[in-house]
Amino acid sequence: DEEGMIELFFEPIFDNYTENKFVVVDTHCDQVYGYFRGTIMTNDGQKSFSRVLGFIEHAVNRW
Repeated sequence: DEEGMIELFFEPIFDNYTENKFVVVDTHCDQVYGYFRGTIMTNDGQKSFSRVLGFIEHAVNRW
């Protein structure tokens, strides 16, 4: 972020990719699972974390 309050890194371990093409539907979705690590500045100070399991997603749907 521009204020330097969040510093995140993501280590991917698996991409659950799906794609569907039908007559009137076209979908693409990446659900990437992996580990987050980084630091977040809060009102109480800096919080650090590592190897927090999570996912990120990017989807494009047209119909």
